[in-house]
Amino acid sequence: MAALPSLLTSLITTSVAVVAFAITLAFGARDSTGKDVLQATAAYTAVLVVFVGTSLSGVSQNGSQAPRR
Repeated sequence: MAALPSLLTSLITTSVAVVAFAITLAFGARDSTGKDVLQATAAYTAVLVVFVGTSLSGVSQNGSQAPRR
């Protein structure tokens, strides 16, 4: 369930969350290298992609509910 269930909203929210996570990790983790930040961000992004894909399975691109068969 989402306040604005559309593909665009979900993609923008996910993108902002990934950028915020990467910036927080880059400045927050003192002993990490660029490769560590990239790997952690890629793993976080993969998890979010699964959540976006499963949460939007019944929503069309314009935000309306797709008919159930």
